[in-house]
Amino acid sequence: MKKIDKLILKNFKFFYGEEVLNFDNENILFYGENGSGKSSIYWALYTLLQSSTKKTDEEKHRILKYFDKSDGDTLVNRYMEDSDTASISITLNNGSEYIVSLDDTNTNLEDIVIYEAYTVSDFINYKLLAKNFDFKHSENLDIFEFLEKNIFDDIFTEDKTTTFGKWWKKISSVYTLKGQANKYNNTKELEVDINLFFEALKNYLSSITEDMNTILRDYFKLNINIKFEPELDITLLNKYRRVFRLDGQEKQQTTYYAKFPWIYLHVEYDEYVHEENDKYINRPHTYLNEAKLSAIALSVRFAMLRKKANTNDILKILVLDDLLVSLDMNNRSIVLNMLINDEYLNDYQIIMLTHDKAFFEMAKQKFQQSSEHIWKYYEMYVDDSGEVEKPFIKKSKSYLDRAYEEFLNRNYDCSANLSRKACEGLLFKYLPSDKKFSLICDKLQFNNLLQNARSQEQNTSNAELFNKLDTFRMSIFNPQSHSDDTEVYREELKDAINTVKTLKEFVEGASNAT
Repeated sequence: MKKIDKLILKNFKFFYGEEVLNFDNENILFYGENGSGKSSIYWALYTLLQSSTKKTDEEKHRILKYFDKSDGDTLVNRYMEDSDTASISITLNNGSEYIVSLDDTNTNLEDIVIYEAYTVSDFINYKLLAKNFDFKHSENLDIFEFLEKNIFDDIFTEDKTTTFGKWWKKISSVYTLKGQANKYNNTKELEVDINLFFEALKNYLSSITEDMNTILRDYFKLNINIKFEPELDITLLNKYRRVFRLDGQEKQQTTYYAKFPWIYLHVEYDEYVHEENDKYINRPHTYLNEAKLSAIALSVRFAMLRKKANTNDILKILVLDDLLVSLDMNNRSIVLNMLINDEYLNDYQIIMLTHDKAFFEMAKQKFQQSSEHIWKYYEMYVDDSGEVEKPFIKKSKSYLDRAYEEFLNRNYDCSANLSRKACEGLLFKYLPSDKKFSLICDKLQFNNLLQNARSQEQNTSNAELFNKLDTFRMSIFNPQSHSDDTEVYREELKDAINTVKTLKEFVEGASNAT
């Protein structure tokens, strides 16, 4: 299966100069503080794949404007030197290279690898999810306009020759009967095309409904069913006459245009409540909480992705940018389990970005425990050491790995503190809720967590492990100053690190057992 080996960004958006990101054909989890450029990675991948549908020789379709510093739509880093260039390029695991830039673009030529990738890949960010249910209380949930603005360009027709976006744009734009803007010679031709479009859209929505509801039940454990109700009225075909003067004579021009059809989204509860009508929620955005609405939105997108998935040996990527910000930790965990376990995602290379460090650590732990996929982890920060701000990107390591690294570098105090953090995180993960929070729901301190764990394991074969950790708590883990690094201290610290490693194996084993 084709995967991205390297992503190279040069003077694109927040990236100044050239940055090589080694994906090594694996899934990638990014943590990025606000303003560090993580969304630039999202848009770089999207721009490169979408470029396969654009033409470079036609002004209205060209992709090159994004790399032209003088263009109003440019995505070039504003500090790029006039003599320099901007580009996005990827290298695949088979050695193929694809690039988009002002002077060199090969994503939309005879080679269709990137176009095929675009037809099956998906890009989802938190803004897109939030728009799904951005309706007033008094409005019915008609999602056609949302689909038209945000989704149609990513949905291909059955024959893969065009997208619903291009098809609808042809229908909905204003044109004359002379066909000056579009190739309709009369209203009958237009009416036929509208009906063909509408039937294709209905069939598409019908084809994803079962998967959508399966995802809601199997992953989110919601006892609801979602259904689409498309409606089309032939009166959508409207006529407009414009009178104008040309060469001193009065002229009349007739134009035709189509308004939106309707696509209502309804929610139905599985169980009978009081009366039959109680099963239906015609305005779910006024009744369901934000977590459930986000679950519905995600289910729609993942159902769309299932329809795209196939067994062909083509590049498939799923890029997720902060899409879980509106979900609580339980629902975030559900989505992570889906990314790990869903068979339809096995062939996808997943690139996930978040600004939430707690979620990043949670996701990293889940991914590390899973043998289904291989992940790499990066952290992104703002490098403001020079005249121009740019991303600083480093591989993300666990507290325990960093503790051992600092130990090898003879930074013993730092190693001791990192070992303490690793131990505290493992204890928090292992203990039940009533043993790691206070009565006012504050997280307990390290000492309290350790004593609770000792108490819980005092009559088991694991008691010695936790007693040993308590010894290290007093001599190693709690911050101390040392005037010199004696060999005794070094050996004790090494023993402490290995004991935390044993704790990690114990906690992971207990987690897998449950």
